[in-house]
Amino acid sequence: MNCFCKLFQTKKKSKRDVGDVGDDVYLKTLFRNFDLNGDGFIQKEELRSVMQKMNPSSTEEDLNEMFLSADKNSDGAIDFTEFLGIVRAYLLPPSSRDLFDEIDVNGDGYISLSELQAAYQRSGHSLSDQGMKAIFKKFDKNNDGRINYYEFCKIIDRKKH
Repeated sequence: MNCFCKLFQTKKKSKRDVGDVGDDVYLKTLFRNFDLNGDGFIQKEELRSVMQKMNPSSTEEDLNEMFLSADKNSDGAIDFTEFLGIVRAYLLPPSSRDLFDEIDVNGDGYISLSELQAAYQRSGHSLSDQGMKAIFKKFDKNNDGRINYYEFCKIIDRKKH
């Protein structure tokens, strides 16, 4: 898991908070929370301080990985634009299409039972064959032995509400 995700996991977010990630006011406030000295840049020491408060179990390796991935121009500081890029990349939820495409490994436009099983395993879940087949059957509304994007969205949209 990416260390940016680990850092923000410690703070429980409501649906409203997640939606606000695209809001400039929210992002500027978030940036200021990291920019402790107010100079318009986040230095490594500032990032370390915030990380220790938000996620005390974060390591020096996490800090280095996070800082290097955010500091795109390698100037030793994270400016607001670099911060926006990393926040949007790691805090915005993926679209239904992105998720579908990730599960559809062979790219044929359908999710097979084996692709769904592999996705569950990659996410750290394990189910019996019978349990997986039951879930697959719930997704596969037209009973053609594969899940199309429309069927997938019906389930995903139901989970959001």
